[in-house]
Amino acid sequence: MSEQYKVIEKIEKRSVVVGRVCDICGRPIPPSFGTWELKPYYRITTGHYDWGNDSCDSVETLDVCSPACAIEFVSEYLNERYDSRNSSYLNIEHINFWFIPDNAKNEVEE
Repeated sequence: MSEQYKVIEKIEKRSVVVGRVCDICGRPIPPSFGTWELKPYYRITTGHYDWGNDSCDSVETLDVCSPACAIEFVSEYLNERYDSRNSSYLNIEHINFWFIPDNAKNEVEE
């Protein structure tokens, strides 16, 4: 029995996150490249619980680079919502974003 082999070349394109941009000031998150770095940032989620179909449409998620930008957004948000009769919520998460540089080698073999 003789076996025949065929060489198949597989090319794969993927979108990967290489950084984020602050939704308040526009600065990149993380601000530096080239090493394995832990870059913390904040993710702020807002919305409301009022009755109706628009409560799911009210959800907004922001990536924020620093405590100063987070305080700026929260202050403006609370001032806008202060006299409102509608419900609202504000969730702030502190997230650690591990940045992997372009020159890092993939050690997993397929």
